[in-house]
Amino acid sequence: MSRSLLLATLAQIWLVGTVSAQFSTPVPELIRMLNEGNPSAQFEAAKQLRDHAQCGKRFAEVVAPLLRHLDSRDLKMRRTVADALRETMFVVQSPPADLLKRLRQSLSDKDDLVAIPVAYALSYLGRSAVPTLLDILSEKDPTKVDRRTRLYALRSLAYSFSRGKRHVESVPCLLSLMKSDDPEIRSMTAWGLASVSFAVKAPSKKMVQALLDLLNDPTSKIHGCIVDALCNLDKPVIPDLIRILDRGTNRQKAGAAAAIGKMN
Repeated sequence: MSRSLLLATLAQIWLVGTVSAQFSTPVPELIRMLNEGNPSAQFEAAKQLRDHAQCGKRFAEVVAPLLRHLDSRDLKMRRTVADALRETMFVVQSPPADLLKRLRQSLSDKDDLVAIPVAYALSYLGRSAVPTLLDILSEKDPTKVDRRTRLYALRSLAYSFSRGKRHVESVPCLLSLMKSDDPEIRSMTAWGLASVSFAVKAPSKKMVQALLDLLNDPTSKIHGCIVDALCNLDKPVIPDLIRILDRGTNRQKAGAAAAIGKMN
């Protein structure tokens, strides 16, 4: 056996041994530790369940025990639980209302390393989480939903869109958000409109007109996203784009021409 092959074999044996040792505690015992253990045991259980999930060993039955610790006063515990839940959401088929409620609350966590995994977790729940996210985004009262939480809800939708899960029911809410004075919210929302428009088969007149009006946006990034959104709507909007070429502002005409030029 060559020296390189011997080293590779030894490395593989070490890796198998390490992984086996890492997962030596059975999942039912980890759940018991989460439910009944002292804080140190609970943290160790959460850490091992996170590692299980990151290696593809995901179990829906661990969600409820983990959820009880998502609002822990211990920051390390909250971060670990949020990571574990993010990795586990792939196997949750019908999320209970309590899960969505708790994830929504933790989307407002002041620590980014908690809020970001929670945003991912919501996105992995797919259509089940969309009403929760749209409820956050539609709330006008800043004392109930602050800017940071709104941005994380938008991120969650964006994560979902980027995985090909485009939820057309989000379009009215996204169009409403484009009226915001916050440039970051407008920019992220415009990207969302460009992404979700792939799934819109029969755009309403209200949606088309709103997008045409947004072609006047002075921000290049937002203007480009709206051009892409109109392009993605394809043939149904061609008559409207031609009308804009005849009667629109110069910026609208440039956007309409670009949208038509991008169509196949």
